[in-house]
Amino acid sequence: MTQLDAYYPKEKLKQVRLIEAQDKGHFEKLEGKVDEAQAVIQGQDASHVVALNSAVHLEDLDSGRQFVYTLVSSNSVDIAKNKISAVAPLGKAILRRKCGDLVQFNAPAGFRTLRIKQIFDRRDEDATLDPGEAAKARKQVA
Repeated sequence: MTQLDAYYPKEKLKQVRLIEAQDKGHFEKLEGKVDEAQAVIQGQDASHVVALNSAVHLEDLDSGRQFVYTLVSSNSVDIAKNKISAVAPLGKAILRRKCGDLVQFNAPAGFRTLRIKQIFDRRDEDATLDPGEAAKARKQVA
């Protein structure tokens, strides 16, 4: 075996070890996030605290408009269905909040103050708005 023939397998092994080390770090970071996550026991607190997949009835205190958004993960966002990301400014503002709480956040149109009127379990069918009203609500918040 020549030196060149031995070089390639050694380089591949170095690359594999590097990838494994990066993956290990990534998995450790994910494990840390899972450890930090707070579980909500279904049926007890699910409709009392805003969590992922909660539908939240909000009132804009400046305009008086009311609307409902469902808080979802980033890969499930669907603005047409009023599904917003939990990492968006509004999502971060309402996450882990309760009915009656006032939430403030910076929207593209400026600083907003909203009141959480009601929190629906994701299976509640009452957590819907007419599509036209939902579009108006999105414009008010944006």
